[in-house]
Amino acid sequence: MFLALIALVLSGSAIDEPPFSLGVAAGDVTADAAVLWTRADRPGTVRWEVSERPDFGTLTASGEAQADPENDLTVQVNVNGLAGGREYFYRFSLAEDPQIFSRTGRFRTAPDPAMPAAFRFAVSGDSGDDRRPFDVLTFAAAEDLDFFLYLGDTIYGDEPGSENLVARTLEEYRRKYRSNRADAPLRDLLAATAVWAQWDDHEIENDYAGLELLAAGRAEQLEAGYRAFLEYLPVRRQEDPRRIYRSFRYGATAEFFILDNRQYRQASAGGECGGSLDPFGQLTLLGSAACREALSRPRNMLGPEQMDWLKRGLAGSAAILKFVVTSVPIQFVAIYPYDRWDGYDAERRELLRFIDAHRIGGVFFLTTDFHANAYNPDVMSYFRRHRPDYGLTGNAACPEVIAGPIAQATLHEMLSLGGALRLGLDPDSLWTRTWIEVLERSLIEGLMRTSGQTFIETDRYGYAVLDVQADGTVHTRFRGLTPPRGGPSASIETMHEETFPEPLPLPCASPAAAMLAWGWYAALAHRRRSDPALPPRHR
Repeated sequence: MFLALIALVLSGSAIDEPPFSLGVAAGDVTADAAVLWTRADRPGTVRWEVSERPDFGTLTASGEAQADPENDLTVQVNVNGLAGGREYFYRFSLAEDPQIFSRTGRFRTAPDPAMPAAFRFAVSGDSGDDRRPFDVLTFAAAEDLDFFLYLGDTIYGDEPGSENLVARTLEEYRRKYRSNRADAPLRDLLAATAVWAQWDDHEIENDYAGLELLAAGRAEQLEAGYRAFLEYLPVRRQEDPRRIYRSFRYGATAEFFILDNRQYRQASAGGECGGSLDPFGQLTLLGSAACREALSRPRNMLGPEQMDWLKRGLAGSAAILKFVVTSVPIQFVAIYPYDRWDGYDAERRELLRFIDAHRIGGVFFLTTDFHANAYNPDVMSYFRRHRPDYGLTGNAACPEVIAGPIAQATLHEMLSLGGALRLGLDPDSLWTRTWIEVLERSLIEGLMRTSGQTFIETDRYGYAVLDVQADGTVHTRFRGLTPPRGGPSASIETMHEETFPEPLPLPCASPAAAMLAWGWYAALAHRRRSDPALPPRHR
């Protein structure tokens, strides 16, 4: 079946012709359901088919839907009654000419919630259309993923991009999505596996707070941006059609909680702080006490309803792992803190204290937005050591994976150009480049020393692949390309690897204990190889 997947990916460009030129996607795939997506190039009735066979010899489900100009000709279909832990293929055709098919898409349903399961998924975000093609996604499409988490900044509506367009209206936001979906590597990835998507700020504008824009009378623009996202990403609609925070179960092993970090957030403290770059004194040792006080005041990022939903979900989950998908990093970063959880400290403290007080194990944060790739084995450690007001007792360790960007300015680029311009320096001068390099190195070393990261890479387009074993072991591989892009002959590299929980060291002073540990690991390895409940790829 893996060869069939490769054939699907490689044949994408040839198959991807009108009347479905923007490809196909399957999203929010659970153990028994999926949302199928395409866009027709002309209005009319569209047929859809789902099968367990790539030749569609026997259909599992089929039906018709309308490609309506009211929805920009996008088509979304809720397919129910699927079997758990199965591989499915799907395609679309025109009712008026049923022999003209879209390309074939593929997805795997989640295992039954009671069944321990091993699986593989990838995480990334930040895709600007002016940096197409998204070459790094060509490699992600070939990773044999069970699903892909597309963690925000799925477009850059507020930047001119390839069409010199800053989006404000519904049609302008739609044009941004059409521009990104014209990217062949992105279409290949979406056809190769299921996607779970969330939005971040650039679906509207940089660093926005939804409640602030509503107060400023910009509800129409917000509605346009949200609607375009929901038209172009296969997200299952809920009772509140604009609610995107949701959860899904992946066997008995994992549960995922996808957050909305934008719609319900209040204005940041950036204005009160005058945009101070270093209020905590991370680089300069000076900082600003007044700004730190402003940052500590209660302000909502998730809002009370979503926070309550998340707490109840984490406390009530029977899964071994609880992946919290947040579009901005939760760990302490310090530098220019306003848009991340650093700028919403009271709400972060409420969440981390809840996890610690209720001894909720296996919480794992996943994020992008930082335009760098990083791993922190325990975001709690900084607050235990430096923030007694958090009241953490050490009952939980929570890793965080930061991955990306797919194709956008890396943190290195942002520091190099942005830092130079902010300081009024010539970004092309040798002196400036040397000074910025020292600043960047100081920032990275300070982060690793203070917050406990074991890996930071600031200048790669990338994604993280997480291999989850049925017992809850998570092996993370960071994969990256050197920007701006490598072209068709580019090769990807594994930048770093981590395992959670970390393997216990063998006690050298106790041969009996060492032999016991060796026997335990050998038995576990044998079970993973022989367990018939695990797919062959994961045994």
